Amino acid sequence: MLKKYSVLIFVIFIGLTLILSSCQSKNDKDSSDKNPTTSVDELDSTKQEEQSKSNNEQKDNDSKVGNEDLTDSNGSNDNDGNVNTGNDNTGDKTPIESGNTVTIPSSNNYIQIKLDKNSGEIGEIIKADIVLKSINGIAGYQVNIKYDPKVLQAVNYDTGEPLGNRTIPSGGTMIQNEAYNVLPLPGNNIEQGIINFGKTYVNLNAYKESGSLEKEGTFATIGFKILEKTSTSIRFEDIGTMPTAISGTMLFDLNGERISGYQIVQSETIN
Repeated sequence: MLKKYSVLIFVIFIGLTLILSSCQSKNDKDSSDKNPTTSVDELDSTKQEEQSKSNNEQKDNDSKVGNEDLTDSNGSNDNDGNVNTGNDNTGDKTPIESGNTVTIPSSNNYIQIKLDKNSGEIGEIIKADIVLKSINGIAGYQVNIKYDPKVLQAVNYDTGEPLGNRTIPSGGTMIQNEAYNVLPLPGNNIEQGIINFGKTYVNLNAYKESGSLEKEGTFATIGFKILEKTSTSIRFEDIGTMPTAISGTMLFDLNGERISGYQIVQSETIN
């Protein structure tokens, strides 16, 4: 809105300058001490001032955004109502945004794609565990994992059967207790190399009252069969269907609210 007003004022200023310049030209037609380029110089100067003002406003906006991001990273609630993990180590409550992740944990609370090996021959299957560490009272999750379907094939690690678009990967130890009504959320796109799935407890009250709150373990185990021996990766990655995710991950607490303040640990490069 401020930019629109600046443009409008600038246009009006140009119009007034041209009108005044025209009138002055008529009145002082024979005056030799008038510089015909004065109005153009003033216009150039005005443009520079407007540009400088716009740049300063942009810097102020960037500074505000930076301050907001810093506030969120210190473990406070963000604009989406996300809550922190509740860990006592304040230094570990830094959300890792998309594209700014690590392959070795440097925090006590994280979600990780953990491989049993990072190299292999064509036909071999690499085991990928989706691991959660020290997230108190986890009650649900959704993750989006991206891989190259020309290089890797997503399969059931135990049977070798290819995963389908409606397949929830097996082998997890968390969000498995049917006493709290587990809701599975499959959303894979195998053709595009996307494994998107989640689970959540529906009966949150019973889960709270149980006193046996889950904190860490494995969400699932996925097998990746090597189709082509070339350098590739398996990563948590943002997707349009999860616009508020942190690097393709969403974790939920006992109240069904978003958890933030955890680290994203990606897998190492394969081959």
